[in-house]
Formats: sequence, structure tokens, C-alpha cells
Amino acid sequence: MPGSAPWELVSAVRDGTAAGVFEVEDPVAVAVELAAEPDVSAVAGQDLPAALAAARVGLARVLVDRARRFEEQAPPGAPSGSGAGLHDGPAVRAAEAHLRRQEAAWKLAWWERAEPVPALDGWAPAGGSGPVTLVVVDADRSIDEGADATRTATGGAAVRLVVLRPRAGTGG
Repeated sequence: MPGSAPWELVSAVRDGTAAGVFEVEDPVAVAVELAAEPDVSAVAGQDLPAALAAARVGLARVLVDRARRFEEQAPPGAPSGSGAGLHDGPAVRAAEAHLRRQEAAWKLAWWERAEPVPALDGWAPAGGSGPVTLVVVDADRSIDEGADATRTATGGAAVRLVVLRPRAGTGG
């Protein structure tokens, strides 16, 4: 979709089919329009690793909540991961372990920046329990596409990255 019209890109983000690097006439205007969509957050390029980590923590929290609700709805006498009590079944333990890994990745993102770890709640991307789309304006083309493709690959369809660059020959 590189070189697509902004309205086509906005429509693709709404449909959940857009991810990658896109060249548009006015990346800032498109980013502002996209950020108005549900489950879309605009982030600065230097904040991208931390924003990806925050999105993954938020989604891991959703998984823990879902696993707990599933266990609460289990019929009485259903087998439970050695006579464990409520919230101690294998699904909950696996979800909590995943959450701890994501929280560690969040802390690592700040350690790599050599900055103190801020409160995660201020970094939670917009949205709720569905996929999250992060939009970044890359006016100076400094974002390494390969590195960010690797970062987002671990999130699967749960975290999408849209990098907006000015079209060749435009100032952005």
C-alpha cells in the first residue's frame, strides 16, 4: 500500500489491515486523523520501543483477566493444573507468566534508554481489549524498518505499527 491515498490508509487502519511503512503527502495530518480512531495511538519515533512494550503489557493484562473469568465460569468439579484453587489453574498461571515477561520488557525498554521507568498507566495506548495500532511520523526517515518489523512480529496481529513518511520530494 505504499504511496496510497491518505483516505485509503485511514480506511485500512479502521479495517485492521494496515501495518508497515507508508509514504503520504502530509504524514502529520494523516497521523492526527488516524489517532482519532479507536485503538490507535500516535507516538514519537524515539518512544516507539516503550510504546510497543506498553501495548504488550496492556494486552497481557487482558489475557490474565480473560483467563481468570474463564476459571470462574468452570463448572464445579472440573479438573484444575494438582487441586489448585480459583485463579491458580494452568491458564491463569500461563497468562500471569506472560504478563510478567511483558512487564520485564517494559522495564528493559526504559533501561535501554537509560531513563527511570515511568508509571505504565501513563503509557497505555488508547484502546481496550482489541488490537492496538501505533502510528509514528518518520519525517527524517530515521526509523529502521527491519528493527521495527522484528519488534512488532512478536505481537502478531495484536500490535500493528504504521510508520508514515513524506513522499519522496515533499518536505513532510
